[in-house]
Amino acid sequence: MGFFKNLFGGKKDDAFDDEPFVSDEMLEREDWSKEQWTDFIEEDFNNFYELDSDGQKCNQFDKSDFLNEIKNDKKLAKKVLKDDGWKLDDFGDEVKGDKELVILAVSPKNGGAPAHRYASEELKSDPDVLEATKKGNLDDGFDEDEGISLYM
Repeated sequence: MGFFKNLFGGKKDDAFDDEPFVSDEMLEREDWSKEQWTDFIEEDFNNFYELDSDGQKCNQFDKSDFLNEIKNDKKLAKKVLKDDGWKLDDFGDEVKGDKELVILAVSPKNGGAPAHRYASEELKSDPDVLEATKKGNLDDGFDEDEGISLYM
């Protein structure tokens, strides 16, 4: 304990405060409506992380309820997962339990086999999901049945 007290001079370092970072942009977005947030997130799903940030406040609606709506929005999920199956991790249980959306996420052109880990437990063992996960995700020299590489 003495080492850290001496290292920091016995004072709390402001860089390690428990207060979340709040930018000017976050302050501007505090009064946005759900519609504004929806447009912002649909424009680029990475904007979802702005809403999910600890420092972002929402004065017009309950933020946690809206986050839950976004995470379980199947229409939005379909659009996002077509481009990046890895984003399945950011969605809620309804999306992770939707067979069509999970197959979309695990298909080789959208994210491939690694996205499989984010599917619901039930769908992880579904034959169609497993087939979509394997399809195109293995090297040409890999024998699925044997689990070995045919090239040495």
